[in-house]
Amino acid sequence: MIAAVLFALSWVVSLFDTSGMFHVVHVVWYLLRSFTFEDPPRQCSFNDADLDVPRHVSDIVVFAIVSMSQLPQGPGGPLSLGSFVWMPLTVHLVMGYPTPVWYVVVVSAFMCMAVSQTPQLLLVCTHLLWGIYHGCFKKWSLRVAALLHLCFAWTTFEFDWVSMASGLLAAEAKYRMMYAPHKTVETLSYISILGVWSSYTWVWTLIPFVSNFTLFGWSKRWRYTDKVWYDADVCIFIGILLTAFGVSWFGPGPTVGPTSA
Repeated sequence: MIAAVLFALSWVVSLFDTSGMFHVVHVVWYLLRSFTFEDPPRQCSFNDADLDVPRHVSDIVVFAIVSMSQLPQGPGGPLSLGSFVWMPLTVHLVMGYPTPVWYVVVVSAFMCMAVSQTPQLLLVCTHLLWGIYHGCFKKWSLRVAALLHLCFAWTTFEFDWVSMASGLLAAEAKYRMMYAPHKTVETLSYISILGVWSSYTWVWTLIPFVSNFTLFGWSKRWRYTDKVWYDADVCIFIGILLTAFGVSWFGPGPTVGPTSA
């Protein structure tokens, strides 16, 4: 819950400025954070014996990708908090979880229109990677992510307090997200109503936002169910993207000025 609130606050603050200090703050905060805790030993007991649980190096890559893709709103990064409204549908389609037919039909139609107008909202789909995250190597996840942010720090460096505050809140939110990513993403899908009103695509997100409450608690299924595709529901998600980009590329452009009867 705290991670979701911090993430939302970071987005609100970012509305007042660009991301001039965003990468730099991430580098510093991640490095400092990596020295404030110890990764606990991953063991389980079986027949009075302590067995080592396998560690997954892929977690380092997962965290780095999520961290780099979640940039603040504005010229430095197009992601809006309102984009999280599409996470419940995306998770259920990609993972093949059973979902009411009416929900898939209605929300998919609205998502097609939203993506056709704002393709960058698909950056939020990087949070799907939390589905294969195991919580290993948190220290090195932060350090590798810091190194990656350092590689891009020169592209946005411009000192200002607003972007520093936004970056600090975002960095702490992502760190806390490592401990409960599934629940945080679900919470963000409900807080996303704050971001809906900042985009001209709000008309396509209101009904999906209300519909998401019919799936309340879906993060538990996402966390505890095997990470496999159960059926061809992922084809629906691919169809949404193809339709959305088709509308965007071949549909009529925006109308300028009044139209004649």
